[in-house]
Amino acid sequence: MKKIALLMQNMKKCTLTIVIFLFTTIVNADVVSVNGINYELNFEEKTATVTKTSFYGDLVLPSSIVYNDETYIVTSIGAWAFDCADITSAVIPNSVTTISYSAFFGCSN
Repeated sequence: MKKIALLMQNMKKCTLTIVIFLFTTIVNADVVSVNGINYELNFEEKTATVTKTSFYGDLVLPSSIVYNDETYIVTSIGAWAFDCADITSAVIPNSVTTISYSAFFGCSN
């Protein structure tokens, strides 16, 4: 019986840890679309990462975006962000310091 009580106590601690982690993740990041490009926002650092986006034509990434009257600096392009997109050209601002693996995978143009 003591083993079951100990197991239940450990399960409660694990569940609480998972809930806190998920809440922190939800509170600190949000995915928004601005001018047809999806961004994951980091509310604490006021930065934006380009996420999976279906895009066609000439890509011009801005150095910053505005969401809910807050300005976020575009600092990175996430993994698989433009996977198989039909991009004909790309302009990436100096604010982007990280381009993750396979960000432009399958972009034949």
